[in-house]
Amino acid sequence: MGLLDTNKAKARKTLSTKRRDCQTYDDAYAYFQYNVKQWAKYEDKSEMPIFEVADGEVCLSLSLHQMPLYWGVEKTGGETVIKRYDTATKALVEKRREPAIKGQPLYPCGTHEQGWDLIQALARTEDADFKEILTRAAAAMVNIEAELDDINEYAEVLYSENSDAVSTFGAWEDKDDAGQRFSAKKQQKKSQYKQTARRRLGYARATDKGTKQV
Repeated sequence: MGLLDTNKAKARKTLSTKRRDCQTYDDAYAYFQYNVKQWAKYEDKSEMPIFEVADGEVCLSLSLHQMPLYWGVEKTGGETVIKRYDTATKALVEKRREPAIKGQPLYPCGTHEQGWDLIQALARTEDADFKEILTRAAAAMVNIEAELDDINEYAEVLYSENSDAVSTFGAWEDKDDAGQRFSAKKQQKKSQYKQTARRRLGYARATDKGTKQV
């Protein structure tokens, strides 16, 4: 027998990046911890994508993928009717009902430094209140893919019904910028229809109302 044990030889492994679906608390917390490591690379804390200034206050504003993370929720009374577009009847039909709420995605944190300290503390040690927040968000993530499909499907229907939009930008899926990509104007138009679809299907988020002097 020689100096080498060839049975120990191993092939290289190619790793692909897979985004966590965050449909459980454990998955959502691991995703949060991963993001904290990415945010730590910022030299200027004020440039971190976790802060928003509201009413003159520095606030933490987090998300699971593209879904805002609610630090708290306020029940506003009544129900929200969630709908979908039925291709057979070409009409909106009720999908489910859920309690009407107003989400609170902003958490005043004093300064950017204080906010970052809090985020790091939450990443180091599991906190009961933060666990409740992430658990609630993870439950919502279970339906998010289906909801996005419903929104996109109905947005395409609304867009296709507008002959001016179709004549200007082509069909919903057509790339109008030299056949290679969607132009900025078409992306904006599609975004407008997605917002309209989101509203009509019952996914519009309730917010506080106010005015801004300009």
